[in-house]
Amino acid sequence: MYGWMGKILEVDLTKARVDERPLPKSTAIGYLGGRGINMRIIWDLLGPKRIDPLSPENVQVIGAGPLIGTLSPASGRFSISARRGTESMTFGDSNAGGFWGPELKYAGYDHIVLRGASEKPVYLWITDEYAELRDASHLWGKTTSETDEIIKEDHGDSGIHTFCIGPAGENLVKYACVMADARRAAGRTGMGCVMGSKKLKAIAVRGTQGVKIAKPEQFEEALRGVTEVFHNCSSIENSIRYGTLILPSYSNPGGHFTTRNSQTGTFEGAEKLLVDYVFPRYYLKDRACFSCPVRCTKVFEISDGPYKGLRYDKVEYNTTYSFGSNVGNDYWPAILKASELCNDYGLHVDGTGFSIAWAMECFEKGLLTSEDTDGLDLTWGNYEVVLTLIRKIARREGFGNILAEGPKRAAEKINRGTEKYVHSVKGMTLYGDMRARQGWGLAYCVSTRGPDHLRGTPAIEFKGLYASPEDVQKELDEPPEEVPITKDSINPLSLKNKGPIIVWFEHLMAIADSAGICKTMTAWGGGGLGSLKFKEMGKLVSAVTGIDFSASRLKTIGERIYNLERAMNAVDGITRKDDVLPPRQYEPLPSGPRKGARVDPEQLEKAKSEYYEWREWDVSTGLPTRRKLEELELNDVANELDKIGVLRADRQNRLASSGRRTKNNSGVAT
Repeated sequence: MYGWMGKILEVDLTKARVDERPLPKSTAIGYLGGRGINMRIIWDLLGPKRIDPLSPENVQVIGAGPLIGTLSPASGRFSISARRGTESMTFGDSNAGGFWGPELKYAGYDHIVLRGASEKPVYLWITDEYAELRDASHLWGKTTSETDEIIKEDHGDSGIHTFCIGPAGENLVKYACVMADARRAAGRTGMGCVMGSKKLKAIAVRGTQGVKIAKPEQFEEALRGVTEVFHNCSSIENSIRYGTLILPSYSNPGGHFTTRNSQTGTFEGAEKLLVDYVFPRYYLKDRACFSCPVRCTKVFEISDGPYKGLRYDKVEYNTTYSFGSNVGNDYWPAILKASELCNDYGLHVDGTGFSIAWAMECFEKGLLTSEDTDGLDLTWGNYEVVLTLIRKIARREGFGNILAEGPKRAAEKINRGTEKYVHSVKGMTLYGDMRARQGWGLAYCVSTRGPDHLRGTPAIEFKGLYASPEDVQKELDEPPEEVPITKDSINPLSLKNKGPIIVWFEHLMAIADSAGICKTMTAWGGGGLGSLKFKEMGKLVSAVTGIDFSASRLKTIGERIYNLERAMNAVDGITRKDDVLPPRQYEPLPSGPRKGARVDPEQLEKAKSEYYEWREWDVSTGLPTRRKLEELELNDVANELDKIGVLRADRQNRLASSGRRTKNNSGVAT
């Protein structure tokens, strides 16, 4: 095989057994890699079975797509998935960058399947020659950076790459993440918690093989084309210069900079969180992930104040609002310190920040007192108490033990009206405020992973503030019958005509996750609509694998992956009733440039129906129909859903019968 290494590593942690098996070519062709193949493997192993996310039955799969380890730009992203996550009601799935994914390919594997649970702490050691489980007792309790350092010292090899959990994962914090090389987080859905339940501390990899390219000359030509496309993007300069830290400069004046548990979308202290203030004072240098021209990772150093001497390199936009505006803090060095602590403990910043922000609002409202919070003063802007809570959450100490469950479960335990201030969808904390970007709100409702800016949010939406629909349609370069662009569809304050745009982005993001491309390089990311889309990624994948992956074929694969994920959620009872926003999003914004904006519940319901219709799903349930699943060659999935009574009889759908959309099957055997 070209692009794929052709092997899956099977790890039975209960029996302490490691085996390998071939990657079926039909699976590779039909699901591409990474996220897509992960989901197919999980379904094949568990089907429609409901399980406890912390039970040994919960299968966890790690996958690297066909572009990973090649010279394809920003091709270092890999996925870790599970039948159930612990942060939300959905399956588990997260994605990380850096260098670990390419190293797994260089060791000869595309995917790792983790089954069962070990009785004692272990880590998985993988090389070109063999893979084995080793004792990790000396690593248990260590931070991610300590674990990374110790493993390299134990093997006498600084070139080893690690994927490990910290104390948060060991202590089963529901939003614990897994860290690649102690700096790149597989953040959402609690994959660190699941890994901790299996007593698997780390996966350390050292490989020396290469990834075979089927058509080198064609690949070089595709690379030149991608480079030209990328460098012609007018908006990429800011991403290269500032990374995601440029975003507060847009979100605060746009009215969607999450502030004080999303009470409003504008932060009065935002000036000290913007790049014009931060970079002259703290910026040191750039770093990049594997084969990435963007270099969005920025290294910062604090030269004075309580965190003098701190040098750290992983702060994203999420970190800035999670430990800045959303907790009322404008002291940026404390945000940098919070980032270091979260990564070392293995905590996802959104889950941690929103848990603390929820507690702060409950404290403000008098629903929590200092007696509940171990005597801590949870007033807005108290960044020292925020750092204290991060430590207590990771160790599950005192009040931190309650926050370790996440806001939804914490509120269910405390009651007293605290549930009113939980800001989540399907149990997972919400990213940002949706009242000033309502298409994003719809995307968060219907996302298969829970509220998620990385799965299908319409990045196109803000074009309506300065561009015409005709100009946007031209830049998108998609047939109007497939993705119609209207004045409403690119207006952030409208919910009309969002369905086709969200569907298009959902499929594009599924392909990026499955191929191994960072979303910064895609039309969703820093380069805007002019960046990589299906056509460009198709040329790269075709040249690498030697198989024709046209744009239409990739769209079908993206649709297949998304329908499989929705089917997996359906097994757990997730339907249209769960595609909702938290109550605050239906209330008017109290201040800022979008003052008065709100999500109208009736309009949201209409927009959801439009989305389901565009997907050719059952509008009343929000679930795929048998017709749709069979069209995507997911017949076995449809049959299993039928057996457990999940799949409703396929009624005649007016859009499905209109002939408006056609699909090209990929020939996958399921």
